[in-house]
Order: sequence, then C-alpha cells, then structure tokens
Amino acid sequence: MRNTESSLYAREVWRAGLVFILVAIVFGIYVYVEKKIDHANELRHRSFLLADELRQSSDDLTGMARSYVITGEHAYKDYYQKILSIRDGQLARPLGYENVYWDLVLAGQTPENGSGAAVALLDLMRELGLSEQETQLLANAKANSDSLALTELKAMRLIESGGAVSDAPHQEARAMLFDLEYIRAKASIMQPINRFYTLMDQRTLAAVQTAEAFANAIRIIFCALAILFLLMLRRVGVALHVTLGGSLDALHEHLKRLGHGDFSKPILLANGMEGSVLGLVATTQNELRKIEEESKQAKDFEHFRSRVLEVMSSSVALPEMLEAVVLGMQEFNPEMLCSILLLDKDGLHLGKGVAPSLPDFYNRALDGVAIGLGVGSCGTAAFIGERVVVEDIQSHPYWTEFKELAASAGLAACWSQPIRASQGQVLGTFAIYQRVAHSPSTRDIFLIEQAAHLVSIAIERSQAAENLRESEAHFRLLAEDASDVVWRQDINNLFTYISPADERMRGYHASEVVGHHFSEMLTDEGVAIVARKLKEKRSPDQRDKPTTSTTFEVQQRCKDGRLIWTEILTRPDRNAQGKLTGFHGITRDITERKSNEMNLRLSEQRFATAFTSAPMAASIASADEGRFIEVNANYERDFGWSSADLIGKTSVEVGLWASEAVRQPWITGLDARGRLMNYETVWNCKSGEQRQVSISGEIMTLDGKRCILAFATDITERKKSEEKINELAFYDQLTGLPNRTLLNDRLKQALSSSSRSEQYGAILFIDLDNFKSLNDNMGHDIGDALLKQVAPRLTQCVREGDTVARLGGDEFVVVLANLNKNELEAIAGAEAVAEKIITTVGSSYTLGSVAHHSTASVGITLFKGNLSSTDNLLKQADMSMYRAKAAGRNTFRFFDPSMEASVKKRAELDADLRLAVQNQQFLLHYQAQIAEAGRITGAEVLLRWQHPDRGMISPAEFIPAAEETGLIIPIGLWVLESACRQLALWAKQPAMAHLSVAVNVSAHQFRKSDFVAQVLAVIRNSGANPERLKLELTESLLVENVGEVIEKMFALKSKGLCFSLDDFGTGYSSLAYLKRLPLDQLKIDQSFVRDVLIDPNDAAIARTIIALGQSLGLAVIAEGVETAEQRDFLSSHGCHAYQGFLFSRPVPLRDFEHLVQSI
Repeated sequence: MRNTESSLYAREVWRAGLVFILVAIVFGIYVYVEKKIDHANELRHRSFLLADELRQSSDDLTGMARSYVITGEHAYKDYYQKILSIRDGQLARPLGYENVYWDLVLAGQTPENGSGAAVALLDLMRELGLSEQETQLLANAKANSDSLALTELKAMRLIESGGAVSDAPHQEARAMLFDLEYIRAKASIMQPINRFYTLMDQRTLAAVQTAEAFANAIRIIFCALAILFLLMLRRVGVALHVTLGGSLDALHEHLKRLGHGDFSKPILLANGMEGSVLGLVATTQNELRKIEEESKQAKDFEHFRSRVLEVMSSSVALPEMLEAVVLGMQEFNPEMLCSILLLDKDGLHLGKGVAPSLPDFYNRALDGVAIGLGVGSCGTAAFIGERVVVEDIQSHPYWTEFKELAASAGLAACWSQPIRASQGQVLGTFAIYQRVAHSPSTRDIFLIEQAAHLVSIAIERSQAAENLRESEAHFRLLAEDASDVVWRQDINNLFTYISPADERMRGYHASEVVGHHFSEMLTDEGVAIVARKLKEKRSPDQRDKPTTSTTFEVQQRCKDGRLIWTEILTRPDRNAQGKLTGFHGITRDITERKSNEMNLRLSEQRFATAFTSAPMAASIASADEGRFIEVNANYERDFGWSSADLIGKTSVEVGLWASEAVRQPWITGLDARGRLMNYETVWNCKSGEQRQVSISGEIMTLDGKRCILAFATDITERKKSEEKINELAFYDQLTGLPNRTLLNDRLKQALSSSSRSEQYGAILFIDLDNFKSLNDNMGHDIGDALLKQVAPRLTQCVREGDTVARLGGDEFVVVLANLNKNELEAIAGAEAVAEKIITTVGSSYTLGSVAHHSTASVGITLFKGNLSSTDNLLKQADMSMYRAKAAGRNTFRFFDPSMEASVKKRAELDADLRLAVQNQQFLLHYQAQIAEAGRITGAEVLLRWQHPDRGMISPAEFIPAAEETGLIIPIGLWVLESACRQLALWAKQPAMAHLSVAVNVSAHQFRKSDFVAQVLAVIRNSGANPERLKLELTESLLVENVGEVIEKMFALKSKGLCFSLDDFGTGYSSLAYLKRLPLDQLKIDQSFVRDVLIDPNDAAIARTIIALGQSLGLAVIAEGVETAEQRDFLSSHGCHAYQGFLFSRPVPLRDFEHLVQSI
C-alpha cells in the first residue's frame, strides 16, 4: 500500500513537471515570436535610416555644391568630396553619422566620435537582407544621385576656371544647380526612395501581423497550459496528502511526541492510509513501544539473573541454587510453572529435581524416569540433546504414557530445554509448564535458554566445589603418603607446612620444622645457593615476570647428623595482584643418584683413558650431522687431522667424507642395526691424499644426545695387496685386460642383463692376422710389444661398460651388452664396433725401431637372454672369425647366415651409395605445385637414383642409408646446386621465370655449422633468385638446438629465401616453436590428405592445419592430392595450393617444362 501511495505521488509530480515543461516551451515560443516582431521593426528602422542617409547625402551634396558655386570657398568642395567618399566606402564612416552631421560641421560643431569602418552605403543596405526589389530601388536612387553628382562636379569646375563671381562661368554654374532639369534629377532620387519606404512598410506590416497572429495563438495555449498546471499542482497536493496520511501539522505533532519518548497515544489513521507516512510513523511507534516493553522485561530479567548469581556466589547448596532459579522465573512470569530435572551419573535417568510449584505426586512419578525418545518433553530433550516444545500435552505422541498424569496435575503444555555443561554434555533439563495449551513466543524461548544456562552454571559451580574438596583431600593423601617432601613457606621463608615424608627422609617431625627458617636445615654452601636463587627471584627485573619454578640441588642435615643430597623444586606464590606471598615446593632425596653420577664420572674417566689410548683413530660425533665432539690423537697420526681441525665441525665440512651422500649409507646402516662393523669407504687426508678405511661404530647416548662412537682403521695397504692378488687371478699380466676367468664372469653378467632388459648383446672374437709369422720372424718380444699396443686400441673402440678380454696368444674377445631391443639395430651396432676395431687395429705400430702393420679378423655372434651357454657363444664367435679369415682376413663375419646376408646387403647398399655419389648416378624429378586457378606456381625437386644394375631405387630405401652414413650431406648439396642452376636458367625464359623451386633439406645437412654460408655460396655462384628458392624442412629438425635452427633460418630469410615446414602434423609440431620460426608455408602431409574424405580425424587435422596457417599468416599447401573431391574439400576450407597425382606425377625436367608451357 505504501508503495502504491508513493507511486501515486511520484506520478502526479511527474505529470505536473511535464505540464510545467510544456508551459516553459510555449512561453519560449512566445518570446521567440515577439523577438521576430521586434526584429521586423528593427529591420524597418535600420532600412529607413540607410534610405534617409542616401537621401540626406544627396541633399548634403547639393548644399555643398551650391555653397561652393555661390561663395567659391574651397571648404565646401572638400566637404563635398568627403561625402562622396564616405558614401562610396572610400573613407571611414564617422561614428554618429546622422542626418544633422554636416549641419553641425558647417556650424563649426564637428562631432568627435571617432571613425568606424570604411563601408559603402550600398553594401550596408545589402547586409540588411532586403528583398531584391527593395535593394534595386535603393540602388537606382544611388545611381541617380551619382549621376546628379557629375552635374554638380561640372558646375564646381566652372567656378574654378572663371574669374569674378559675376562673370559668365559663375552664372552658368549657378544656372546648372538651380534649373528645372536639376530639380527633376533631384526628384529622380527621391522617387525610388519613397517607393522603398512604401514597400518596406508593407513587408514589415505583413510580417508583424503574421507574427502577432501566431503570438495570440501561443498566448491562448500558454493560458490553457497554465490553468492545467495549476490543476496538476492541486492533484499533487492531494497525492501528497494521501502519501503523508494526514496534515503536515498532525505528522509533525506525532513525530515531536515520538522524539520525546512518548509512545502511549495511539495514532488514528483513516481507512486506506496504512501505507502512508503517518502509517509508517504509527508502525514505528508500535515497534518502539514493543522495544520499550522488551527493554523493561530485559531489565527485569537481568535483575532476576543478578539475584540468582548472587545466590550462587554464596555457599548455599545446589538445591537451594536451583530453587532460586525456579522461583525467580515463576516470579518473573507468574503464568509459568518451572521444573529442573538432573541426569544421574550414568546419564540414563532423570531425578533429584526442583519443582516447588508442581504437585508432589507428579514430582515423585518423574523421579528416576529413564530418558528416551517419547518419554515426555524432558525425557526426550535429555535423550536427543535438543529443545522439545509440546504445545498440547493431550494430543502429542511424546506424552502418550504421561498425559493422564499431566491432566491430574492440571498441566496442558510443556517446553523443555536441555541443560548443557560448558563442554557440551547434557546435565539435565529445565522445563516450563502451562496450565492451558500454549505455544512459546520468541521471548519465552529466550527465557528458557537463559534459565537453562543459569542452571548449568550452578551445577558446574557445585561440581567444581565438590571436585575441589575431593582434590584437596586427595592432595593431603598424596602429600602424606608421597616419598617426596611437600612444603610451604611464607614470604620470610618460614615453614608453614611440611608433609610427613620429611620425618622419613631427615627424621624431623612436622612440629620441629613448622615456624623454623629454611636455612637451619642446610649446609653453609646450601644456604648460599638458596640465597642467590631468592635474590634472583626478588630482583626488580624478575618481580613482574610470570611465576616460574626453580630447581636446584643442595645438601641438607638430617636429625641423626647425616648429610644428604636433595633436589628442591620451588615455585613462588602470588596473590591476584601479582604480589609475592610465599613459596611452595617439593624436596627429593637424590643421594643415591649423586652417588651413581660419581660412579659414572669415574667410569667416564676410565672410558676416556681407553678412548685416548686406542690403537686406531677413535671419535665421538653427533649422529644427525656428524659434528665431532671428541677425537683421539690417532686422527692426526693416520690422516693428518688434529683435534683442533675436527672438534666442533662436521666430517663433511672438513672434507673427511667426500660428501653427505657418501656418508649417508654408513649412517643408514648404523640407524638400522645400532652398530656397524668393518664398513669400508674412502676418506680424505688433510694433505688431500685419499685413504681406504674400515670403520666400526655404534650408537650411544651422551648427555641425552644421540652420538656415534667410531673407530677407523687405515686399510689402504691391505687393499693394495688384495687388489694385487685379484689382479693376478683375473687379469692378463701382459696386457692388463681381463683374462678368461673374468671374461666368463662378465659374459654371464651380460647374459643376465640381456634377459632382464630383453636387449640384444654381441660377442666379437678377434684374432690378429699373421701374428704367428711375426713371432717366428721377429721374436716373442716383438709379438708381446704388439699385443700390448693392441690392447688399449681395442679398449678405445668400445663403450665404458663393455668388456675387452684376452684369451691367450693373439686372441681377444669383446662383449657388447645391451645394444638394442631391435635385432637389426643390434646388428648395426655390432658391425660399427667391428669396423672400428678393424680400422684401429690396422693402423701402423712402432715395434722397437720397426714400423709394423697388422690386421685383424673378427667373428660376431648375437645373444639375447640365457638361451645359449658362454662356451657355445664363444664357439659361435670363433667359427665366425674363421669365416672372416677365409674371406680374406681384415674383415668380419656374423655367425648367423641370414644375418650375414642382411648385413652384406646393407654394406653393398652403402658401397653403392658412395659410388653413386662419385659417379653422379642421381637425377632430379619435378612435381608441379598448383594454385587455385590451376596455374603452376612452382615445383618440388625430388631425388631419384638410377642404379646401373638394379635400375631405379626408391628414395625410401636409400635416403635412410644416406642419412646414417652421412652421404646425405654431399647428396643434398648436389640437389641444391642443381635446383639453383635450373632456377637461373628458368629466369631467362618468360614462360618459366615465375616458377619457384622447393628443395628438401636434411636435418644433418641443416645442422652443419657452415650450412648458411654454403647455401648463400650456391645461390651466388648459380645466379639464382633467392626469392624463388624454397627450403622444405622436416619437423624432426625442431627436436634439438631450436635456437640455432631459428638463427640460421633468419639469416637465410634476410637474404630472401622462403621456408616451408614439410609433412606438417606428423612430427614434433610444437606450436611454441612454430610461432617463433620465420616460416612462409605449411605443407599438409599426404597421409592426412589421402583419407580426408573418409576419416573424420584426418579431416579435422587438415582443417586445423589450414586454420593454424591462416591465424599465423602462413600459406598452406597440401601434398598427395589425387582426386578432385580431395581438392574441393581442401579448397572449401581455405587451402588453395596443391601438389599430387591429380595434377602431375614427379617427372623429368623436359616433361615438367612441357607441362608448364602447355597450360
């Protein structure tokens, strides 16, 4: 309702405002019309002034001319010329240039108003915006005046040529200015001016009449709108009255009364005025009255609460406290009957309550009732721990078993609130009964919650008091039975209490101690210690600090004269203001502990003696970081480190251990077992020398800290002896290589590793060719010298983990482990090592003063897992070695014939490739690259190998071999040179000059350090246009050294070369690098184009590549386009460059040129 009335008032205000705006607009139009009338009159006035000026100037000219003719005074002639000049705009117009201007001049009263602008009179007339007819009339008058001025000038010239005034020229001049013709000429000036006056009056009158008619209409509209505005103001007043709900005086009176806190007088509202401002004031008054009442009730409740808390603070029993709460609540709310029920210790039954206003039979019936769901309001509330409100006992299911009992007691409603302790557990219930069915108000809920809270305080206070009494009794029991002495002293250190344990400890009864000073039972040294402690506690800087305990040890006198050691724990007592009031503490007999400590010190002395006199280096260090605590002198004897070098530092800091990682296994072993014996490692001496040590140690506790007691023995010399024995057992004495025994062990390890990794390994059996002849001819010393030089050469040919062994004589064995999971790759790896061995062994030797050349034959067998024994594998390798010798020596053979055939085929391919490079067996084919309109824009150069025996060999077969052998580099250079030469030739042919050439560049070729210089040299030498050369790179180039790749691309790009990313989408395809590369084109791989119409994945990839190229500003070309449908699909998605069999297969140069010229 309030919103509606407010909306009504706002609507009426808006309407009145709108009418007011209309009134203002109409008034503005009226003012505008009046200004138009004024403008028309002003125009008429200014026009008449200029017409009068034209007439007046003609009269003034006549007067000046006649005066000159009659008097002959030149001043008149000068004035005449000025009048003409001013009228024609040749002189500045004087300010105030009015009809009487020249009369004043002749009278000697020249106005001194200054000068204005030089403007011709006719121009001023045109500026007024006169009609064409009016302007023409004034122009005619001006022309006639100018014509008359010629006559006047002629008359004046006659005067100048004559003599006396009475002679003939003078007579003739006067006749010219006064004759009838002159008069008629004057009339011809006045006639158009008069006609102008008439036309101007007519036009002005018509404009004024039209404007006045419009102004009258506007006046009528204005009056109507003004009346409407007054009506709207009245409606606004009515709406305001409705919004306010009464008069402003009444509203002001009510607000003034409310401001003084008077809420008693009701505010009467007319029908329908509830939503008005006065209605809002009435609502506010009611709310304030309610708040006032609630505030009064809150004060009353606070008074009740204060009385209850006052009762609680006294020493009354719990039932009296609870009764005070119940009676206070009933006094506060006479219609309520209150009850408190408490849970028993097991928390399952209610009873021992307080309900003075409920009948006794009712209270007895509820005493001991078990809690549970449906056991009245109180039993349910205690069970579920939540408030239970039953508005009508007779109809509620919780009271099914008790409703007759409640009816007998005259109870109709019951609201029960669980009483909770501060920790949250339920202590009981507080219930409010009503004699009529009743629903609690918000205030009732507040009261029952507050009452339950007060009861919980009373219960917990009672329990705390009971606990305190029990605690004090327990304390007395403990103090009397404890072995330690419990005591209290006042501020003067006089005993006020001491437990019976003192009689058992020192022999004094409590009566012999209480009232005595503490110093009476201490030795002099003990008195000094206690005095010092007390002084510290009473110092100004300690006085305001929190109370803390102090522990110290002193000797005390017993009654029988004995001295015992005691440990005293004392704590100051302070009152609520923090003031010191005394001390309390515990005294414990520590005589036995002191004796043990003395024995321990003696034991430690004996340990220290053993520690320092140990024959090996001994140390104690912290277990966590190895920081030395103590070392004996043998550290300096054996390792050069003195105690000053080590104590306080960690073994890693000083460099004893190489690093924490090296030390960690030793620590781990100690932590696991508690002790570790004969742990071998390497330590660094202070001199930097490394020594092998054996360490034995165990974990010990020193001053409560885990430490390591360690003994280190230098075993360097012993290890050298062991290594010498091991060398004699497992190594060949001549070459230092593993012997047959160690070879068998290494071979077994390799077989086990192969079984786990499922990778192939290989055994190479090596025999020096013609070694027996060398021995026989030059002696065994020369043969031994050769064997010594062959051994390191063989070691250089293998990896670090591989084994090179000497079987005896001139036979060596190489074990290559974990070559590859792929059999062919493993064969290739073994072959590479064999070739390296043959090459290395075949190099020249210097034996004494003789240069010698030796060769080797190598037999190879592969192994995988434990399928063959070590002896069988060595036999297979041996057999293969003999086949190598049978093949002419200085070569290698594989044991398996099929493998040998495969290797042989690969070797033949590699050899043929080398011959192909030497004999220029390669040729180039060209495949057209087509634009959207079918125009050939360029070609990709494709390499072909015309083998003299095998015919044309597929690039898929020989390109990988060329990559592996490195022959791809000279082959790639030949392709680049050929392509550039062809580009230079095409540039001279108009039909071919527009073509570009795409050349594939191998990753090996591109990574050469001189690649950029090589490409630029080829372009320079061939004369090719670099802008027509496109280098196609594969994504594999981006796998490593991307920064170097980008740098080279930019270097070539700056010279005009273009780049295309070949087979895009099949390789690395990193967008992070793609955006950094200076590419010009992306090429969609044919594997995507092939199935683009049938495979949604290929279609999606093709669309993505096209979109990616467009977003990066790169051209996109698709290769492998074989059907028109594929081309149409690509074209529909934005790819407009193609390459494939649909347009042309790769063809020789002449066929390609013919294809270009035919299109």
